[in-house]
Amino acid sequence: MRQHIGVLGGTFDPVHRGHLRMAVELVECMQFDKLLLVPVGTPPHRNVPQASAAQRLAMLRLAIRGKPRLVVDDRECRKASVAYTFDTLAELRAQRGAACAISFCVGSDAFLGMHRWHRWRELPGLAHIVVMTRPGWDIPQDLGDLEAWRHRFCRDADEAQDVTGSAPQRLREAVSGRIVFPPLTPVDISATRVRRRVAGGQSPGLLVPGAVWRYIQRNALYQCADSTDPA
Repeated sequence: MRQHIGVLGGTFDPVHRGHLRMAVELVECMQFDKLLLVPVGTPPHRNVPQASAAQRLAMLRLAIRGKPRLVVDDRECRKASVAYTFDTLAELRAQRGAACAISFCVGSDAFLGMHRWHRWRELPGLAHIVVMTRPGWDIPQDLGDLEAWRHRFCRDADEAQDVTGSAPQRLREAVSGRIVFPPLTPVDISATRVRRRVAGGQSPGLLVPGAVWRYIQRNALYQCADSTDPA
């Protein structure tokens, strides 16, 4: 059977239970053999993370212990310059070979802005795109430049709507080029919320795994309040 690898990026500053819930649900509903968690080094569309790349990687590795299908991939953190999604997927395609199915996972808001990404038109040639949506979300009637991708959408009732059935099969059948829209369980947690609680002298409680909270305390992270985007 063809191997199917998922790719999920983010700043993970810090990784929290919302990230982990989303990752586990993606693995289950899309039937990934592995889901690569790829922390960004220098984000092209966000403010610079508070924690260093090494610290964010360390917290992520602590968080996924006991979850064998989740794998930390540090390739973007090893780059001194901005790492673009196109470059990351091109590297993965070269490493995994032409026979491996690769799916890049992205939130619905980010998806609607992908026409501004570096070499965006070429992304479906490298990977499928899994657009993570909230229940009830639907594709806008006017997608602007992204209309060029509409023919790639798997939206038939027997395909993308049944995310536990034929949608994963459709993605595994090909190595790239298809776009699906699985609804995932919403989790109201953000990294901004975690950072603000820590900066305010409060415990993040159950928002982060215990091992991550202990790492934050040992390394005195997130002592200053910020207003950066949630991650």
